[in-house]
Amino acid sequence: QPVEFHNSEDTLHNVRVYHVESGDPAFNVSLAPFGKYAFTFERSGFYAVSCDIHPAMAADILVTSTPYAVIAENDGRFTFQDIPAGPYTFIILTGGKRIERPVEIAGPKTILNTPDG
Repeated sequence: QPVEFHNSEDTLHNVRVYHVESGDPAFNVSLAPFGKYAFTFERSGFYAVSCDIHPAMAADILVTSTPYAVIAENDGRFTFQDIPAGPYTFIILTGGKRIERPVEIAGPKTILNTPDG
């Protein structure tokens, strides 16, 4: 689905986005005052967003092709709902690192401990 980038100010901004893992640029567009730009990401992964005109403006975007994605709570806990039993690859994206390991979902509750805990 498309992501919309909005400029809610009366000054020019730009939106520069690149794929963090490969370094490949996704786009770099100017946003006129109160303008917007829509973009559909075709590739999964983390994307860094910045404004060259205003360096303090930045964001991160995670694009995933799976419906099984969550953002952890502040204490690191997370819950997935309604995942069918079977083998999966558990992927953690944290602090610029990607950690993968196989996991078998076998019942109504599976507890996973991340590599750090």
